[in-house]
Amino acid sequence: MNIFISYAKEDREMAKRLYDDLRNDGIKLWFDEEELLPGQDWKLIIADVIRKSRFFIALLSSKSLTTRGFVQKEMKIALEVLDELPVNDMFIIPVRIDDCTPMDEKLLRLKTADLFPSYEKGLAKILRTLQSGKDFIAEPLLYADPSTLIQPGGAMEAQSPFYIRRTADDEVFRGISRQRGLVTIRAPRQSGKTSLMMQTFTTMRRNASIRPVFVDFQALEAKDFQSLNAIWYAISAQADSQLGTECRISEICNPDASYDRNLSVFLDKFVF
Repeated sequence: MNIFISYAKEDREMAKRLYDDLRNDGIKLWFDEEELLPGQDWKLIIADVIRKSRFFIALLSSKSLTTRGFVQKEMKIALEVLDELPVNDMFIIPVRIDDCTPMDEKLLRLKTADLFPSYEKGLAKILRTLQSGKDFIAEPLLYADPSTLIQPGGAMEAQSPFYIRRTADDEVFRGISRQRGLVTIRAPRQSGKTSLMMQTFTTMRRNASIRPVFVDFQALEAKDFQSLNAIWYAISAQADSQLGTECRISEICNPDASYDRNLSVFLDKFVF
């Protein structure tokens, strides 16, 4: 394996999120929960993997820097590896998940990637570092076992190797990248409309300058479809929740105004 993720057990949720997002971008990683097998001497395995890794992602937090445990041993091993490398070689990538300060002088000299206040911007910085080489990018499959092929039906996963990128993908992304751009996707059934939307959403998430919002109409309640005002209110509430604008939709929504006017007020004041 080429990239090791080190984290304290208290930060497991953030570590798993980072692992999943990097995997979706084609990065090969070693994550203990995914790789360790029952019966293995996990301490020996982890120490060996760290020494053979191309990069060591150190997930730093106020908890990980003060807690006792094997995570401290992982960092010591990584620092030993760093001492053996040429001066300009990158190995340890410190990734902060809160406003913490490492105590080790060697770590203090290394530029950090912060997953706060913007997770997406921090992720983009990590990707730029990891994608600076080719030896640790996942190799494309030369063939696929027919028994493992995805059965037709429904939307494809964003990382599916069977998704065929079309001209429409770029057209949709360019359209929604414009200020106040609006794109309508129309096509026959089973032609890939939902897959195209999911691919576009995933592409936008990787762009640190774009804040995408995903609204699943199937998850809305019946009351949200009683009128156009109700629908746009529900959409605004979803956007508010996912973007963290904390604008109190109910206070800016004028029941006597048209639905498009209320939406415009929300977008102009809190989004754009």
